[in-house]
Order: sequence, then structure tokens, then C-alpha cells
Amino acid sequence: MLELPGVTLCCVDTVNPELALRALRLSAARVRFARTLFLTDRAHHAPGIETRLIAPLASRQAYSEFILKELVNRIDTAHVLLIQWDGYVVDPDA
Repeated sequence: MLELPGVTLCCVDTVNPELALRALRLSAARVRFARTLFLTDRAHHAPGIETRLIAPLASRQAYSEFILKELVNRIDTAHVLLIQWDGYVVDPDA
């Protein structure tokens, strides 16, 4: 298994939370990250995934502003791998 102790795996999604959780699970299945973080507007219980509530992101602009201005305040590792429900780790050996 690939070890990335200085990387937080993160997904920010308030539109497709179930698909986002799937992407986080698939990404973390073969890579050990320092932290797996899901930022969303609804409570979810997902073993091994830290969920934190945020306000709904109603537009692409709101999402982009959150990523550029707010995400840094929620990451405590040197690096972050930001995924989306349709873009995630498929082959960590590639």
C-alpha cells in the first residue's frame, strides 16, 4: 500500500455526497493518507472518513471561493489531494 503520511485526502461536496463518499472510499482503499476529510453540508457516518459540516455551496463560484479561501484553514498536513466525486485515485501505482 502506498503511504502518504504528509497528505490529507479531501473532498468538498454539497451536491453529490454519496458519490463523493464513494470516491473517498475508493481513493483510500489502496493509499494510506494522514487524514481522509469530507467537507459537506449534511451529517454522514463513514468509518475512516472524518466528516465536517460546511454551508451549502450553491454554485461553481461558491465552490471555487471555498477551495481557494477556506480549505487551507481545515488542512493540517503539508499537502492535500483534493478529489471530486468523478475524479479520484484509481491506480496509485501509475
